[in-house]
Amino acid sequence: MKTKILLAFCCLLSIASFSQDSIFQLKDYKYRTKGFRALELQSSLTGQTDNYKQGSSPTQKNSLIDLYPSYLNYTNISSTDKRFHTSFISLSPSFRSHVEGDGQNKVKGNNYQARLTWNFDDRFYRKNNWFLRLANNLYSRDEFTKEENIQSVTKTTLPGVDESLLLGFGKGRLEMIQDAQMALFILNDLKDEGLLTTLPNAALVNEFAQLITEINNRRVFDSRKKRIFELTQIDKFLREKGLASTTDIRHFTIINDNWALAFNAYRRSGSSWSLNLKPFAQIGKSRQTVTAPNFKTINESEAKLFGIGPNLSYENQKPINLKWQRGLGVSLSWQLARSEQKSKYVSGNTSQDNTLNTNQQFADFSAFYAIGFYPNNRTVLNASLGIDAVKQKYTSGLPGNQIFLHPSFSFSTDYFISYKTRLTANLGLLYSYQHSTASSIFFNTTNAFHTGFSVGISHYFL
Repeated sequence: MKTKILLAFCCLLSIASFSQDSIFQLKDYKYRTKGFRALELQSSLTGQTDNYKQGSSPTQKNSLIDLYPSYLNYTNISSTDKRFHTSFISLSPSFRSHVEGDGQNKVKGNNYQARLTWNFDDRFYRKNNWFLRLANNLYSRDEFTKEENIQSVTKTTLPGVDESLLLGFGKGRLEMIQDAQMALFILNDLKDEGLLTTLPNAALVNEFAQLITEINNRRVFDSRKKRIFELTQIDKFLREKGLASTTDIRHFTIINDNWALAFNAYRRSGSSWSLNLKPFAQIGKSRQTVTAPNFKTINESEAKLFGIGPNLSYENQKPINLKWQRGLGVSLSWQLARSEQKSKYVSGNTSQDNTLNTNQQFADFSAFYAIGFYPNNRTVLNASLGIDAVKQKYTSGLPGNQIFLHPSFSFSTDYFISYKTRLTANLGLLYSYQHSTASSIFFNTTNAFHTGFSVGISHYFL
């Protein structure tokens, strides 16, 4: 039943997205903004329920509650004729409480994590939108878990670092067109209130959008003077172009409400593809201590994985009209990798060491299809379907194959409650299928269905 509802919802979005049009097409807006820079602080409460089945065992259910007291993101977008740069730094400490099973099998646990993510993507442009690409993705984590049942206490630490690069070339460009969206919403709201003297043509709308881009490209230290300058420039344009003759309180509030309560920096148009070489490395450690009245065991391990291979990616973003956006993308990778795993087991006076080296091959396919809906200038709704499929082949040390399949659906909404402060909500559905023929993997087939949600407050500091 859930699947039918999701399919019907996505079909409705796709059909409705072709039912509207405007005098000015957002996809034609090419006047370049210098970029965007923001520090975002988000606080949220999230929950998750899991149903999973491993092999022939009974289906198990888990419930989780996560608390993110601070979620700090720094985003920087810089756009010139010769270079398009995006970078993202995120720091997110978190706390998780979970309960599994019941009765004598009941397990209660707490989990603490600190995660740091840093990535950037630079595209250096040449003629005809050909570009050289350099991208980096670094992910670092430190995790501590404590679990208790009626028999024992288990403590686990899991530090680790993942690093990958993309080196390649491609063609195409994704332009930022949120300024043109702002221009259309202001003009439409003035028209609905009967405050436009004449209807603007496409050229005049484009000129108005360029003015908004020029305003956003200016930097003024005093925020009060900045706001006065911005609203004055917009009002001046409307009067000088003969679009508005009556500038009463309705005229002012329409401009001010759109400008102050409609912060959107991520509407894009265009397409691009790139062919890349992707070297990557993963390093992780773990230490697990199990303490019971009559015994104590310690498990320690260290894993290293190094690999390299080609990657082909494509993305297309299309503003269908003012209120609807469609995006899609696909990525295909193949890598050769070598891993080394060292483990040590200590129980009482017994100690055992093991080392395992394996050669691996990865084939990874991922894709997404997304729809965005902007009913007004302060509300954003997004729905997305995605799939990630991985085939992992062990060619030495651990013969066999593993297959991972993860289709997903996500829905998110942002509502602007004050200047650059948003109320956010997210819903995610994920189905996970894993199958293994590798002799040392403890599972053969695992099926899991995950449902997650979050509600939070997000504020941007510019």
